Amino acid sequence: MIRALSHVVALLVALGCLGPIGVVDAAPGKTRVRVKLRKYPFLFQGPGLPYSGVTLKGGEPPPAPRPPKAGLQYITWPGFRTNVDAPSEVFMQLTGPVSYTIKQRGTRINITINKVQVYRRNTTRAVVTRHFPGPVTWFRLRRAGRNRYRLQIRLREAVTPTVQLKQQDKYHYLVVTFPSASSPKSPPPHSSRRRAQPGRPLSGPQNARQTTRMARLFGYEIGTAAQHPARS
Repeated sequence: MIRALSHVVALLVALGCLGPIGVVDAAPGKTRVRVKLRKYPFLFQGPGLPYSGVTLKGGEPPPAPRPPKAGLQYITWPGFRTNVDAPSEVFMQLTGPVSYTIKQRGTRINITINKVQVYRRNTTRAVVTRHFPGPVTWFRLRRAGRNRYRLQIRLREAVTPTVQLKQQDKYHYLVVTFPSASSPKSPPPHSSRRRAQPGRPLSGPQNARQTTRMARLFGYEIGTAAQHPARS
């Protein structure tokens, strides 16, 4: 038990969750260890956003990673905000200011960010937002050349966003703001003329016709009252 507890304390110290350790002499053959627990409420915050990553609320902000090379910046992580009564936002957290170009064609938006690298490979995973209110259905980062990444945004409807570069604490944020939010559209109703796929039940008039054919095949008549075997 004591050995397991010592391993836990060592891990917390290595992660920085415990402060300086003081060793105090106790009774002969025993040692009392005094530690100071630091509070690290890792809450997502950001520039006008309900969350923005690894900024600590009420504590010391974590040190920003150093840029990989001179003139380059890191993209540390992506995020988004969506609200029915507020504009939707997609943003990238960066270690410094960057230059970018924007191209939009209908519901496709491509923002090329120059002289950057991703801090973690997980940053390039697609973020699917089509089940949330707002015009954005998904977005992701893709490599677009040496030290260049492209932020791809797909919309459910064509709207023109506002792109700004903001700074907060030790980080910069490339924020893409959309003028209005919209609720996800429900899928269109299935047409009765479409053939049912294998494993999917039939519905509506198609189901009624299929039921009638099967009943007659097995010698039954379909009526408004009771069902009786067909007479020969």
